[in-house]
Amino acid sequence: MSIALLPAVAPPPAFARVDGDRHLLALWLDGRPPSTVAAYGREAARLLAWCDRAGCELRGLTLDRLQAFVLELPAGAPGRRRSIAAVKSLIGFGHRIGYLPWDVAAPVRKPPAPDRLSARILSRAQVLDLVRGATGALERAVLVTLYLAGLRVAELAGLRWGDLTERSDLGAGWSQATVTGKGGRTRTVALPPRVAVLWGLLAPDGPDPSSWIIQPAASRQAVVRGLQRTVSRAGRRIGVRGLSPHWLRHAWASHGIDAGVEWSVIQAQGGWADARTMGRYLHARPRRSVGAALDWEEDPDGSIPTPPHEP
Repeated sequence: MSIALLPAVAPPPAFARVDGDRHLLALWLDGRPPSTVAAYGREAARLLAWCDRAGCELRGLTLDRLQAFVLELPAGAPGRRRSIAAVKSLIGFGHRIGYLPWDVAAPVRKPPAPDRLSARILSRAQVLDLVRGATGALERAVLVTLYLAGLRVAELAGLRWGDLTERSDLGAGWSQATVTGKGGRTRTVALPPRVAVLWGLLAPDGPDPSSWIIQPAASRQAVVRGLQRTVSRAGRRIGVRGLSPHWLRHAWASHGIDAGVEWSVIQAQGGWADARTMGRYLHARPRRSVGAALDWEEDPDGSIPTPPHEP
């Protein structure tokens, strides 16, 4: 039996004209980065297809029906979590603009995300092996830039020659990149001379500032997929399976903390809006051990000293 969920308060007034569920989907995705449109749009379309089979529209969706949809999602935690996040965002958006009478997705919980960050942080030696094993100038430039600049793969794919400028005030050969990150936010990343040298070898004479650094391709998403394959192949050559460009970003942040770079610098150049992200790197690779501070010093053979008798 379907349980109709009654709103606790009056529905919000509609201030946007929405001609059906798919128009709502288009409004919700408008202005989002292409990667978000592809990932979240796919998950939201899954919900709309389910509603079509169930013979209901989003306006008629009740909590018990939404829970039935969630139960049919793939069991894999990352994909399941992304699907629920997309659905919650879509329905919440529809409610806020007055198209949906209530937010039935609000009580639905996302599964906790397992934190496997520690297994995805390469050592400095592994990064060096990656670079040394590069099969060409472009692959070497990509690997070095992902590591020394800490860019997301979509950010590297979106760079144009005009985004690179010299920074002689930092020293000979230094430059900077103006990067467009998540949510269309821009930031500036300082680039060591090695990065400029590698891209200088690949740059055409008098490059057009508006042309892409990495081209040609049918789309920027095609460039992203190509970069992902390039990094994955480089990882297999050094015995690291499943390597993705984001692992080099993890290494950039973690090794930066190890080297004593201020958190504020890493957060600003990495483009993280939430400072709590930085804490993940400390949890993933602890720099100090409480056990080491508490351990006994007088038992080099590993035996546990007998504690003094206390009456």
